[in-house]
Amino acid sequence: MITRRNALLAGLGIASGLQAATPHPLYFEPNRGQFGSGPVFCSDQKRWRASFEARGLRIEMKRLVGDGGMVTDPARLRNLRLSLVEAACPAPVGEDKRIGRSDYYFHGDPKTFVENVPHFYRLRYREAWPGVDMVVRGWKEALEISFTFSRGADASAVGLRWIEGEPLALRDGSVVVTAPWGVVRQPKPAGLGWRVESSGILRLA
Repeated sequence: MITRRNALLAGLGIASGLQAATPHPLYFEPNRGQFGSGPVFCSDQKRWRASFEARGLRIEMKRLVGDGGMVTDPARLRNLRLSLVEAACPAPVGEDKRIGRSDYYFHGDPKTFVENVPHFYRLRYREAWPGVDMVVRGWKEALEISFTFSRGADASAVGLRWIEGEPLALRDGSVVVTAPWGVVRQPKPAGLGWRVESSGILRLA
């Protein structure tokens, strides 16, 4: 197995730009109804929530009532989505289970209770592209996305598209996605590079 790491794809400038610190180590919970329909996993933080589906992820900023440190302009609360292009779209699975559980008691009705939800430090999209896994984990106040390649796998098969942010820009080999509430930056992977197609798709090269 040949492993190459691509660190800090979704570094949350959206959080650090708002001077927000995560209140606890970042982890991921399987969605058993506590986050509605759609997401397979979620990471629910004080000022943002990341939802993970088979086709990608979505980062949503929260509006906190009475919080002077939070932006109040709706236009600056724009969400950000990452779509996996030409991928097999496997549902993410949790890895590296941590100590701790979550319980949700909605409306005092036992029929709606969601209990004993485990926490994981990593998510893996297995065989998202032929021979390529995509791994998501917390890194300080950020999300880190990395890829593992089986021997002979075609790195150029990896395709990503940022949606609802500003256009991608390449700066010194790094990919930068800007939004009204901050910047998401992706450093150049060691031994690889990024190219942006005319359609806006980001690919490893």
